[in-house]
Amino acid sequence: MKKYGILFLCIILTFCAVFTCGCGENNAAAELKPTETENDIRGETPTEEKGAEEKDLTGDENATPAETFLYEEKDGAIIIAGLTEETASDIVIPRKINGLPVKEIKEYAFINRKDLKTLSVPQSVEKIGYGVLSGCSALTAITLPFTGAEHKMQKGLKDYNFGYIFGETPYSGGKSAMQFYHKDSLEEVEMAYYYIPASLKEIKITGVKDTHIPYAAFYNCNTINKIVLGKNITDIGEFAFSGVVGTIEWEAPQIKTVGEHAFEDFKGETLSIPDSVTEIKRSAYSACVNVKTFTVPNSVKKMDIYAFAYNYELQSATIGSGVETLPVETFYFCIKLKSVTLSDGLKVIEDGAFDSCKALTAIEIPRTVTRINANAFKNCRKLKTARFHDAAGWRYYGTITSGDYFAAEIISDGTTAARYLTDTFRDYIWEKTPR
Repeated sequence: MKKYGILFLCIILTFCAVFTCGCGENNAAAELKPTETENDIRGETPTEEKGAEEKDLTGDENATPAETFLYEEKDGAIIIAGLTEETASDIVIPRKINGLPVKEIKEYAFINRKDLKTLSVPQSVEKIGYGVLSGCSALTAITLPFTGAEHKMQKGLKDYNFGYIFGETPYSGGKSAMQFYHKDSLEEVEMAYYYIPASLKEIKITGVKDTHIPYAAFYNCNTINKIVLGKNITDIGEFAFSGVVGTIEWEAPQIKTVGEHAFEDFKGETLSIPDSVTEIKRSAYSACVNVKTFTVPNSVKKMDIYAFAYNYELQSATIGSGVETLPVETFYFCIKLKSVTLSDGLKVIEDGAFDSCKALTAIEIPRTVTRINANAFKNCRKLKTARFHDAAGWRYYGTITSGDYFAAEIISDGTTAARYLTDTFRDYIWEKTPR
């Protein structure tokens, strides 16, 4: 019996030792999980977070290591939820972590990271949460695949403003930017005051396939020095860059459409129109108060009214050969406009196209022009020369009178033609027809 008692005691001791070792391993594993951080202001902690021992398998040479991030796995993708490091100056989010694509950045993920100076978000990301960069007062440059919360072709809801990812909570070093958005319908307009770091000077939107810069995306972002637009951006929405002060740069542009008022009240000194653009909508480049020259590339086929109106400092403009109709009041009240180049291919100059261009002294009318509508050169008091490249077959008529043909030798005289366009026959429609 004594032998059996000793044997039984040994079995019990062995069992206890094994159980104790197992518990120790579980405790050690638990200690590797990232702890709750300041950025989770709602008291939640990320689920299924991966610890520092796991390896970043992205292959992105410049990407920040995976162990720098708090993240979750959900539906075969990665959600970035925060940072594990106490200091993180320059962050490049990887395209993949552990072989899974990074598709989302959780709201408030980097809140109050005053050490964060630059952030690059990959094109794999499809959603960025509200207030991700709230309180990041040292941020100087940011690269994003789109503006706002998601990559969608939206008219412009609140979560598509650039300021959305910075939130509406004031903080030291944040500058208030009022931005418009559509509330519940595309007709009702509201405004929000976002707090964007005053230190932020450079933005790059890389774009993903068919990226749309939405309604008022950068409206009133007047502290940014430079905005770079990538090759995947195909159109620009209404008021998208209205009130912007810095420069706009293009990388291999694929942009096709410039929306209504897209650059209205742009305050930078230079603004180029990419040679991929095919349509310029109403008032797209109006009131760009510091721009001195515009060139409309040959790729543009359609322009809408007031396209360049109220550009008070504009001195020269070139209209490419793709434009057949110069719309109503295209250059209205461009009071310093001295030089305009119209290309062969232009057919119609609409009403008031050059109304109140008070510094314009000379104009050349291409041979392809067949119609000049009433008051096209109204209030162009300094226009002294109008040279028609084909002076034959021009007649004038009004709404009541049928008018008559001008003698070709009269229209061939630039001084007389200018006087007729600005005064004597200003109120008449001019049309070129065979006699």
